[in-house]
Amino acid sequence: MRAFFFSSFLLAALLSWPVAAQLNQDSLLQNWKNEEASRNERLAALHTLGKHWFFVSPDSAHALSLLLYTEANQYGMDWYLAEALVLMGKSALILGKRDSVEAILEEAYNLHYQAESPAGLANALLGQGLFHLFQGLNQQALDDLTMALGYAKQGGDPELLAETYISLGNYHAMHGDLLTSLGHYQQAYTISSELSNRWYEGASVMSMGNLYYLLKNHDRALQNFQRSLEILSGAGFIGEVPSLMLNLGNVYAQQNEHQQAIFHYKEAQALWLEMNIEGGQTSALLNIGETYLDWGKPQEALNWIEEGMQLARKQKRYWDIAWAKILLARVHLTQQEFEPAIALATEALEYAQEQDELNLMTDATEVLYPAFQGTGNWQHAFETLNLYYTLEDSILNLTTHLQLLDLEYSMMAKMDSMRNADSLKLKEVQLAVLDQRRRTQGTTLTGILLLSLVFGAVVFQRFQVTRRQKSRLAEQKEMVDETLLSLADQKHLVDQAYQDLTHKNKEILDSITYAKRIQSAILPPYQQFVKCLPKSFVFYQPKDIVAGDFYWTECVDGQTMVAAADCTGHGVPGALVSMVCRNGLQRAVREFGATTPGKILDQARELIVADIDPSELGIADGMDIALCGLRGRKLSYAGAYQPLWILRPGIHDAVSLAQQIPSATVMHLTDCTFIEVKADRQPVGRFPKPQPFSTHHIELLPGDTFYIFSDGYADQFGGPGGRKFQKAKLRDLLVSLQPLTMSQQGDHLQEHFTQWMGEQEQLDDVCVIGIRV
Repeated sequence: MRAFFFSSFLLAALLSWPVAAQLNQDSLLQNWKNEEASRNERLAALHTLGKHWFFVSPDSAHALSLLLYTEANQYGMDWYLAEALVLMGKSALILGKRDSVEAILEEAYNLHYQAESPAGLANALLGQGLFHLFQGLNQQALDDLTMALGYAKQGGDPELLAETYISLGNYHAMHGDLLTSLGHYQQAYTISSELSNRWYEGASVMSMGNLYYLLKNHDRALQNFQRSLEILSGAGFIGEVPSLMLNLGNVYAQQNEHQQAIFHYKEAQALWLEMNIEGGQTSALLNIGETYLDWGKPQEALNWIEEGMQLARKQKRYWDIAWAKILLARVHLTQQEFEPAIALATEALEYAQEQDELNLMTDATEVLYPAFQGTGNWQHAFETLNLYYTLEDSILNLTTHLQLLDLEYSMMAKMDSMRNADSLKLKEVQLAVLDQRRRTQGTTLTGILLLSLVFGAVVFQRFQVTRRQKSRLAEQKEMVDETLLSLADQKHLVDQAYQDLTHKNKEILDSITYAKRIQSAILPPYQQFVKCLPKSFVFYQPKDIVAGDFYWTECVDGQTMVAAADCTGHGVPGALVSMVCRNGLQRAVREFGATTPGKILDQARELIVADIDPSELGIADGMDIALCGLRGRKLSYAGAYQPLWILRPGIHDAVSLAQQIPSATVMHLTDCTFIEVKADRQPVGRFPKPQPFSTHHIELLPGDTFYIFSDGYADQFGGPGGRKFQKAKLRDLLVSLQPLTMSQQGDHLQEHFTQWMGEQEQLDDVCVIGIRV
């Protein structure tokens, strides 16, 4: 059973106060720094900033919580003191610093209790509920969330109430109670529809996607997850993106599209690694391991599972530990190692029975049955099989699913009245339930027939039960068929909506294609580039129709300027940012007369920051770039995160070169000397403490070749094991290409990139430029 996230339960369930991504952080910072403002205004600004940064960077949120705690404690403002503790506990929980979380949240609860703040109590209880869930204390977690709901109803905050309903829905969905879960989602949706809040809209769509996933309605699940990804990432809630990537991977895994599943899991794991969220990393690692197992690659699965187990133990995530034990037991089973498989699966089963985890119990018994068979212990095998069938009947109870269908119909009817949605969704959910029942029935019958070879009498009894179930299923099918007939007269409305959507999609695609023509027109023509720099190549391959990467040339004061730039994002958003950034470079040279790479980047930064409103696009929008100026054999360079690489034929004195170029790293490779000139660790865009960009001057020798590039080539997943290509491999590849002409190098880089990528999706835009002196 793969881990999946309900509206980013491990993140969002912590939050009773979603904050808009378009938050005016500059204004809040000014309020905080304003010594003339009241203490309440200053602490309110700091509090709001902390809540916002929880979505973006739990590390930053934790630091802000410590500052808020210090200030509130100094002024004796208990409400802010309690809120600082809540933020501190929740961010520590996400970061895996759990030793003192329970005490911190308990202190926050006591302070809010003394202040008689229902909303504050609900907020603290949501954090305590998640803490207990991490510890595997399911009943305590449910008690906390139920109490939080009671206080949230008293608090008068509709966002807090909607968040609490979503958290309870997530809890019940994670534990297989889909009927109760859907009821809570319905309550949350009713509230959030009146709030016009993008976070709640995205969370509701994501939660419904997970219900479709559990019903194995893959198309509807994918549509909901992709729609949720558009809503949440578009609104700037980047903390949700890895959860959605994980859930998309689950759908592909359920369809046996293993490569696509692993790609999405690795994306999620990389994002959580970047955010320093170990809980998410654990889930992604174990999902990758399980997918390799399902793919018939147990040895590749083993490393991922063991790494996930190590993280789970470090964080004391008992549910994940039990799941990892089941996966390790499956690995042993593939090797015919029955005793260790039995030991691991039994430990997992004991935990699952203690916590009433039906799905874990089912997975454990599914391993134990063949393991006991392998040892010849038929008595235990029989007992395990009986337990397995009992659990399957509990999980896939037909009556519960029909109740779920009725409640889903009620929810969809409300959604129709509010959003004019088509009724075909109900038809698809009904068909999904019927299809689920047919597959379950076939699986059960097959299991009974196989078991009949050993346990004939038991099989006969089971067969009689199955016949009765089939009869009841036929009756229910007839009822559903009658319902479907009543929807037939609405089909033409759905068809018309589909035609309208197809037409709109074509218009959008035509617009983007035209945008590509515009973007191509402003890039330097390749023939002109090669004419200006004969011994050169440009490998430029956008991920989408339009790109966030671009290359740029300009003649300045008798020297040729060349740049490879990587703007925030890719596709249409990246292309829009690239237009602003390219314009900044052009104006820095043509209007402001900047002539050295460092000065050009300084001036471009001022222009870009002035053009991009931080309240609209966020502080990180801008570009990473490597910019070179070439005059004869004299090379000047400045960079924002992107380095300059020089390959010099022969072995040269590394110490002497390091003295000539102080910021360079020098290495001796095969028949050549590799020089890396490091870039400044700041973007060309908004940055907390910007510094002037450094200009480095290098005297090139005949035969030297230098390269500038964006991250796309090195970050591409592919090859054996689906790993990143990485910069070290790119460096070694360029070394191996030195005997070739520059044109041949460009062709070879493109061929190698295509081979490495294989059937994987291209991750990012790619731009690599090589020039030989």
